[in-house]
Amino acid sequence: MKTFWMMAGVLILAPAPISASFEADLQSTQIVDAKLGTSVVNREITEAAGEFAVNDRVYLWLKVTSGGDEALRVTWKTGDHVWTSDLTLGGSPWRTWCYKTAALAGSWTVTVADSQGNILKEMKFEVK
Repeated sequence: MKTFWMMAGVLILAPAPISASFEADLQSTQIVDAKLGTSVVNREITEAAGEFAVNDRVYLWLKVTSGGDEALRVTWKTGDHVWTSDLTLGGSPWRTWCYKTAALAGSWTVTVADSQGNILKEMKFEVK
């Protein structure tokens, strides 16, 4: 019985190894919230929308958690046209945004990727 309690104590006190994937998840960048809209006021999206008029500014607003300072690549695409911009994160959680003037009518996609090229979020919207 004494041996059983000694072994139980060793098992309880021994630190459990943290799996590499769990540790990576703790430090990976994650999009907590993402919205499209017509403007940002006080670090929040206003007038969230999924449809815009030609020449409207389309704002992409993000709330992000991250294991450290990192840059995000935002890619705006319609047809054969592609535009990119980079956003730098300064902490965790972090709110950030960018915009694109939607000069072309059609179906658009905006994609957010981390510095390794992993796609974190993709959103679609229409410009009419």
